[in-house]
Amino acid sequence: MPRLRFLLLALCLAPACSETAVQGSTTDTTDTEATTSGASEAGSEGPPTSTAGASCGDGVVDPGEACDDGNAADDDECTSACTLPSCDDGLKDGDEGDVDCGGACASCPDDSTCKDADDCASGVCVGTCVGLYASCLELHGWHPNLPDGEYDLDPDGDGVPVKLRCDMVGGGWTEVALDTMDAPSGWSAGTPSSCGALSEHLLGGAGQFGAGAATEKTFALLGVPHMAVRVIADVVIIDSWEGETLRVEIDGQPVASGVCSQGIAGSCGTVDHQCGDPQYKEGKLELNGMIDLPGDSATIRLSSTLDQGPEDEAWGIDTVSVRVK
Repeated sequence: MPRLRFLLLALCLAPACSETAVQGSTTDTTDTEATTSGASEAGSEGPPTSTAGASCGDGVVDPGEACDDGNAADDDECTSACTLPSCDDGLKDGDEGDVDCGGACASCPDDSTCKDADDCASGVCVGTCVGLYASCLELHGWHPNLPDGEYDLDPDGDGVPVKLRCDMVGGGWTEVALDTMDAPSGWSAGTPSSCGALSEHLLGGAGQFGAGAATEKTFALLGVPHMAVRVIADVVIIDSWEGETLRVEIDGQPVASGVCSQGIAGSCGTVDHQCGDPQYKEGKLELNGMIDLPGDSATIRLSSTLDQGPEDEAWGIDTVSVRVK
């Protein structure tokens, strides 16, 4: 009897133990699957989009940028910091000649870099802004490689520039007057005329300046500091010159002369008939001379040694340039 009871008890307990073990195994699997499934569902949308790769210079205007032209240059419409150029950003940007000056900004002071004359307060740009000098000679001394041309000068030192032409190649002469005879005034004798291809605007000319004729004019020297005065006069000879002399004086002192003759090849540039008597050829002569002469003015006088009246031989003035140094 005791043995039979033991067997029945063993048969009864075995399924319960087995069921318990299976149930435990099933529960663990379900929990694991749920955990795995939950993790998978949570990540199904992927990571959020990142903007960390955006930067100035990528050609895209990103938040916080005023512009972005895709380069690191400052001398255009957008700076290397992706800001718009301004006149107080401490950069040489936009159309500026130097840092925060030139272009659309205020003019640049002397010795600043520049792109053109408009960048400079002095109005002179040779890669750098050149200051206002009293004369072409002074300008030439500081900048000996400047070419001939017009420059802003300040003869009286008041800071107000005056545009004058400088003969730099010739050593720094300042041209204080140029009379082209378009509308001549101030001369003691002569009226306007012309002489074909030699001169459209002439003072004197055919029928005017013959034997004994002379004309003069006093020129102001504009306060330009100087010790010497030069005159360059282009004069047209007309009709029957025969070894006669044309001359120019400064304040009564002869400074230049030239001898001209008809019939001599190349004499005073005679090449063809242009005005006056058709049987003669006209020509042009340059008179160039200087004297030491300080002062505020200079009187230029032209005359000749002609011995016949203006209907037979004459002359006229094409241009007169007065320069100081």
